[in-house]
Formats: sequence, C-alpha cells, structure tokens
Amino acid sequence: MSLRPGERAPEPSVSPRLALEDAQTLSTLRRQVFETVGPTDGPGILYSLSFCEGMIDGLRVMRGYSAAGAPRPGAVGALLPIVFRPEGGMLESHFGGSLRRSIEAGLHRCEYPSASGPICFVSQGYAAGWYSSILGETILVREISCTACGQASCRFEARPAEHWLAEDNPWARELLPFLDLDTIRERAERRRQELDQETKEGEMLGNFDPMSPAVHVWGPVMILPYSGPEDGVLALDSIREDVGPHQIRVVVVDATGAVIDPVETLGLTRLLDALEAKGVETVMVGIGDRATRYFQARGEGHTAPLVVRDLSEAIALGFQISQCSLGSD
Repeated sequence: MSLRPGERAPEPSVSPRLALEDAQTLSTLRRQVFETVGPTDGPGILYSLSFCEGMIDGLRVMRGYSAAGAPRPGAVGALLPIVFRPEGGMLESHFGGSLRRSIEAGLHRCEYPSASGPICFVSQGYAAGWYSSILGETILVREISCTACGQASCRFEARPAEHWLAEDNPWARELLPFLDLDTIRERAERRRQELDQETKEGEMLGNFDPMSPAVHVWGPVMILPYSGPEDGVLALDSIREDVGPHQIRVVVVDATGAVIDPVETLGLTRLLDALEAKGVETVMVGIGDRATRYFQARGEGHTAPLVVRDLSEAIALGFQISQCSLGSD
C-alpha cells in the first residue's frame, strides 16, 4: 500500500529507539515498515522515524554541553554504528562521511538480493536529525553509495535543506513531505525532557569553563586550546602517558581568540600533521576563514580537518567521532 497525501503512516509495533540498540530489532522495524506502506513510502517513513530519534539525541548532547556539567561519554546516541563520521568540510555549507561497516547494508545483504540503490534509510535519517540539533538548522543527509549495491563503502552527503531545495533536487522534494518538522521538533524536545528525567547523568571531570585556557579531557575527547604546535603535541603526549596511548581518540583544537596569520597557519599545519601521525582525529574551531580555505585546499596525502563554528559543536562532534571509531574497530 502507498500513503495518500496527508495520510499518516501507522505506528510500527517495534520501537525505533530499540532499533538503534539491536541489529535484529532494526531488521524487524525495516521489514514492518515496508510490509505496511510498501517500497514507495517505506524509505521516507524510516527516514522520518529515525530523524526524530537523532534529533532527540542531538538535543540531549547540546543541552549537556550548554550546562555546567557534561554527559558521560557514550551516554547519548545510537548504540549501533549507524551515524557516519564527518570527513572534512564546513558544516554550515556541506560535508560528507562514510560508514565502513553499515549495519543496515549488512542486514539487507543477508536477507535480499543486491539493492538497486542506497538502502541505509535509518542511518540517513538519524544522522540528519543529529546534525539538525547540533547545527540548529534542518540538515538533510543523503546516501550516495552503498555496499548493499556492491559499492566499496556507504558514503553520505549532508547539506542544509535550503541548499538541496535551491537546486530543486528531486530527492529532497520527495523526502520533505514525510518530515513534519514542527511536529518532529516538538516530539523530540518532549522526549528529550523525559529521557533526561530518567537518566541522571553526572559530571565527568568537574565543570567545564569554555573561557579557560586549560586542557580538558573527557573520556576519549581532549579539548586543546591552541598555543603553538610544540605545546600542543607535548600536552597530548603528557595526557596519553597518564590515561594510556589509545584512550584519546579525538582532539578538539580550539583557536578561538588566537590570531591565525599565515605564519600561525603553518604552526597549525604542523600540529595537525603531528596529530594525524599519532592516529588522532582532529576537530578545529575558531581558525578563521582564510585558514579554513587553506586546510580544505591541501593536496593528496593530507586529511582535511573538520572545521566547526563553535566549541559546543566541536565537543559534541568529538564524542560522535569517538563513538563511530569505537564502532568500526
């Protein structure tokens, strides 16, 4: 069956929240939705359901970082590795990423023949809701290649909804009728409040003062105020000696307030290369437009850093990247 305009899809008997925690439940949710509404509307329904769940988790993370304390690592987010790790780009325009081992694609390959197009609908929707919360605007995420189709990896592209619509993109036009954004936002905020009441999350290492120049370490994420490449590497090495060489997975380099002139851009480059050589992911904040363009234009052999607008975004994405890294190990 297909839905008529304005008709709401029946609620699945399987909880979308539980589907984010267990692969078999995810498989059941997908099967129920397709059996109920058919192949035409199934992708949009799955996208909408998971968009709401991603928005709930994104709201919880951002609320945690705007408060005095922070949620503990891994306390918020899908337990299955379904949200892609961002790879370079500027979040306010467009960015991409990939899943090395997509749960959805693996389920599809076990149950069905090779797909004719990308099928990671829950991953797309959850990531879209997550980034919409973190960035404060509606982000749509589209899968552009999928291992269920025999391709090498599941790759995703994310852009603000207005960017998709400005180019009259047919995929976005077909998707948006399934996203009642006002209702989704109200439901996500209500559910976020309920979950925060159920889960009393303690502080991790005391209160975080974003104006403090001190290094902070929250589980796998290290916040490193930029004071030169040598100081940055020494700080990382010192922390790793205390907590173990593999505990720090993401370093947020905070250059807010620093004057990033051409000479200092070279210093940032040296720090970035040193962190990459140590196998640490990097998120950069406060580096300015000129330095951002420089890093995005670096040639082959260099990984473009993820550049964000403010420290709250950087910390939230740092935890997401660390969770994705753990899920792909």
